[in-house]
Amino acid sequence: MFISCTSVAALAFAGAALAGSNPACPNPAQDCLVGGGAPGCSDEACCNLVCDLDPFCCNTVWDGLCASGALANCAFSPVCNECCPADLNSDGVVDGADLGILLAAWGTKDPCTDLSGDGTVDGADLGLMLAAWGPCSSGIPCACAAADHDCFTTGDPGCTDVECCELVCATDPFCCQVAWDGLCVAAANVLCAPPNCPGTGDCFQDHGTPGCSDTACCTEVCGPLGYLSCCTTDWDQTCADVACDKCTQPVNVAFCALATPEGEACGKDDNGGCNLFLANSSCCSASEDAGCSEPLCEATICAVDPFCCEVAWDGLCAEQALLFCASLCAPSVNFGSISDGETICGSLWAEDGVRDVDSYQLTLASTSKVTVQLTPGVPCEMGILTPDDCGSLAFRWKPSELGPCPPAGGRHLSVCLPAGSHVIVVASRDYNGVPCGAGADSEAQNTYLLSVEIDECTECIDATHDCFTEGDPGCSDQLCCIEVCFADPFCCEVAWDSLCVSAAFQLCAQLACPLACDPGSTLEGEHCAADTNGGCNGVPPVFGSISCGEVVCGITWADGNFRDTDWFEITLFQQTTIDLGICTEIPMVLGIVDTGGIPDCALASQLNPFIQVPGCLCATFTISLPAGTWWVFAAPQAFTGYPCDAQPHRYLLSVDCL
Repeated sequence: MFISCTSVAALAFAGAALAGSNPACPNPAQDCLVGGGAPGCSDEACCNLVCDLDPFCCNTVWDGLCASGALANCAFSPVCNECCPADLNSDGVVDGADLGILLAAWGTKDPCTDLSGDGTVDGADLGLMLAAWGPCSSGIPCACAAADHDCFTTGDPGCTDVECCELVCATDPFCCQVAWDGLCVAAANVLCAPPNCPGTGDCFQDHGTPGCSDTACCTEVCGPLGYLSCCTTDWDQTCADVACDKCTQPVNVAFCALATPEGEACGKDDNGGCNLFLANSSCCSASEDAGCSEPLCEATICAVDPFCCEVAWDGLCAEQALLFCASLCAPSVNFGSISDGETICGSLWAEDGVRDVDSYQLTLASTSKVTVQLTPGVPCEMGILTPDDCGSLAFRWKPSELGPCPPAGGRHLSVCLPAGSHVIVVASRDYNGVPCGAGADSEAQNTYLLSVEIDECTECIDATHDCFTEGDPGCSDQLCCIEVCFADPFCCEVAWDSLCVSAAFQLCAQLACPLACDPGSTLEGEHCAADTNGGCNGVPPVFGSISCGEVVCGITWADGNFRDTDWFEITLFQQTTIDLGICTEIPMVLGIVDTGGIPDCALASQLNPFIQVPGCLCATFTISLPAGTWWVFAAPQAFTGYPCDAQPHRYLLSVDCL
């Protein structure tokens, strides 16, 4: 077998000398050319040299940089091929390349080329080489045959997978001559099939053993730039999730015999709902051509995005037309339908930049908890919207992106919905890669199962307290309860705590506009169109003030590309947690000027944190601030649209110190 690169090391550059002995030198357990071990390495001279250049190698750990330093600066005795001595370049065959190496060493005492061992490279060695001409008797590099570790673990030269070992060593002989280091492992990960492919466990489940039973999926997950540990350590939930995203898991079509057929042929989109548009205008659909058929709509969209008229009217242009040319792009009402307890067997496709979108209308007579369960055969999206949402195509309720692999029981979305019509949408996640008729079992690959169950939404019906008061799960305003509990299920499952109340203020707190100043509030004292507390925006800077427990009733405006900015100074004498809140008639931004508590305008470059609050709403956030002088910033979100007129634009700003 190959000789390990230990033995005497010398300085690789003339005239250099060791600065001294290091306590970690030598460390017999650590090969100087392999990183990742304890401080120091086995060759004392090399160890001292490297550690004088980089003390970290003897003080902390002998890492990859230390090993690289040893390779660059230490000279080791050559590594000879004892398995096939005449194969001087260790490529598994004795040929002209080896003859060239021998002739270059002619007359020297080179130990690897001196095949006869008589001390000189001469005719005797040439005779031995010619006698061994051709493939080595072993047929493989010696290190690959004798290795004691797999190709994805560092160690002595070579690795146990002979085919992989040969591939790696052909590109980097170091791996079979000196050590199988991290670079060899990285090369194996690119050149070789991952270990334990196939394994014994289900690729789509956490099973705790390396690899999984589907060879193609296993290789996809563990291969280059993948998750190698899934095939060397254990196939955990992360590996299963990656498999769900990368690998196809066909649906068992036997279940379709018990389900309602979708009734749409693959390649068609007969139940696209909001995804279907009237065909009388090309503005409403993507095209490779620039512009569209309606001049006014075309001019409107291209003023926002010139690409649409200069290059192509792509999907983004069509989406803009949906917003700005709504009369041209009225959605069809071609929905499928689904009812309580029903399961639909449907299919999805995606090809040439177009994807199938299936929409099913669900009608509720009263506020209900709707559980939608989906078992998809391809990566997809699922969500719920109302017919009124077609103008924006925005899901009102949407879980995280769904891969093709469901856990036990399938992927599901459970949410309380108000009475009325709702649309459940299932769509291919991608716009290509799911053609009709793909694969040996294409019907199963394209198939999905969708089911709906409807129950009473007791959490949002039986609650005894309002949504702005802490208490038992749920709250008395059904619509607000639905919105909050979808954002945070804890509020309907465990308790309606302070976070639920805060969410209610952000999601549901409709105010009576115009807003009236509370009797106990402090008037800001600034007239509309003035900016007397503009803080660092003024010359000189001028600040209002606010203190713990105080409520300020302010007036703000935005007109002609200018907006009112109100800065309020608060001084804290110790680390303090504060609740900062605002109720406003117009959309505003509220935040803390991030100066670190130092009242210096030169440091006032950003708000951190901040919130944006729609008009006629309240919102709060909580932050812990160290002692110092801090500035609270409040301003309209826009720079125009809210001029001073007969009706001022008021807000209530409050600070509570906890």
